[in-house]
Amino acid sequence: MQQQEQQAIILENSWGTWGAAWRGDKVTAIYLPGSLPPGIEDLFSRDNPLLVELNFQLQQFLVRKRKVFSLPFSLQGSHFQLQTWQFLQEIPYGQTATYGEVAEKMGSIKKARAVGGACNKNRLPLIIPCHRVVGSGGRLVGFGGGLELKRKLLELEGGINGRYSDFPEGSS
Repeated sequence: MQQQEQQAIILENSWGTWGAAWRGDKVTAIYLPGSLPPGIEDLFSRDNPLLVELNFQLQQFLVRKRKVFSLPFSLQGSHFQLQTWQFLQEIPYGQTATYGEVAEKMGSIKKARAVGGACNKNRLPLIIPCHRVVGSGGRLVGFGGGLELKRKLLELEGGINGRYSDFPEGSS
């Protein structure tokens, strides 16, 4: 069976310029403002109905009318990455977890750095809500779109477990 060609779109909204890629009927990547890859324009397409739904759900999320994305998506990664991303999807809207808490839930607090590495490789931010993972002590650390965007996303979602009101910035 021949593999379908990957396509992409650029989405403009009040938060900035986003991008998304898909193959067939599944989203394969979301690019946050400031992180569009070079050459994305070469994959540009408007012919996929998934684009309309993705844009609609993104707009809903950014105005607090959607808490969970319901799009078909495809993830590729190691067994550990896939397992981590599954756990990240269980962090409810409006709440956070530390890298250590996610690692502990996965069976070993010693894997907190590996959880951070998996978050860093997440190609579907928002769908796989890695922005809800914070450093030890609730520090605001590590996010592909930058700490300011992470802060905005957490503020959008609300008080965040009572831990968010005074997140100190720094490394975990």
